Amino acid sequence: MENSSSADERPSDHAAARFAPLYRHRRTFLTVNGAVIAVAVTVLLVFVKNDYDSTIVILPNYGGTSMLGGLGSLAAVAGLNIGESNPAAVYQKLIVSESVLEEAIYRKYSTAEFADSVDLIAYFEIELEKTGPSDPPFLQERDKFLQMVEMMRTEMVMTELDRITNILTITVRTPEPRLSSAVANTLIESLDRYVRTKRRSNAVDQRIYIEERTTQVKDSLDGAEEELRRFREQNRIVTSPQLLLEQSRLLRSVEIQQAVYIELTRQMELVKLEEIKDSPIINVQEAAGVPVKKSGPSRLKYLLAVLVFSVSVTAAYYMFRETMTGSVEAFFAAMRSGGRA
Repeated sequence: MENSSSADERPSDHAAARFAPLYRHRRTFLTVNGAVIAVAVTVLLVFVKNDYDSTIVILPNYGGTSMLGGLGSLAAVAGLNIGESNPAAVYQKLIVSESVLEEAIYRKYSTAEFADSVDLIAYFEIELEKTGPSDPPFLQERDKFLQMVEMMRTEMVMTELDRITNILTITVRTPEPRLSSAVANTLIESLDRYVRTKRRSNAVDQRIYIEERTTQVKDSLDGAEEELRRFREQNRIVTSPQLLLEQSRLLRSVEIQQAVYIELTRQMELVKLEEIKDSPIINVQEAAGVPVKKSGPSRLKYLLAVLVFSVSVTAAYYMFRETMTGSVEAFFAAMRSGGRA
């Protein structure tokens, strides 16, 4: 019976022995973890900045398919290869293109951190990465610009496209609420201006092509009509099958040229209207507002993670220190005895 009782007590005795070193060093354990938490709190409060998200929603352009039909070519002009015909999907690509981001990057913003208005490169204090002070100024500026573009694509600008409703949500994240709102609205303005400018430029190119093509078709039409007129003057009465076939051919040529000429004339009027349009294309639900609550980071989560890590490490150290020390001493003792032998 005594042996059975002592056997039952062995696991609890083993656990008590395992935690005994931690209990003996409880003051040091609490002091170390308290210091770690104090340092973590200081770092989180002083060095970790809040993030503020400002969101803007682009709605589908109902009934505006003709106006937005050339967006795929506009994306190609911006250096983007997309396989989408959906305007919202095109906007999602264009919003992070260099052509659209450039205006948002170089615009001056009023911020709480700087007394004077600064652009985003100055605000985030972007330093040279791939160039040096000896390089030409335009290369240095390009280096900083590309770094800022990458930062906006990966950290600041987030997009979400609902494939069912074609509603595009754009979110801008910065350390200041007013800055987030200002950058988001600037991005939309830049996107709208880019699309309108390129659309107008495309309309000009189309007008030039249609004007040239209209002139060619008009000459062909005049030639076909002249040929038909001469045929009828020479053949007042058309009775033979050969003359009937020739007359049908000439009439068909005139009708085809007339149809092409009429269609080109109609297209010319549409292109001219497109060329002078200056109305906004982007259908925004409402301007991006100034966020009131921060979106992150969650300091409590970071603090809990640090606390768990610190407690785990210090507890393991005190609980297994004596065992590890004894094992190391035994190892070196064996090495020394082996050397003597």
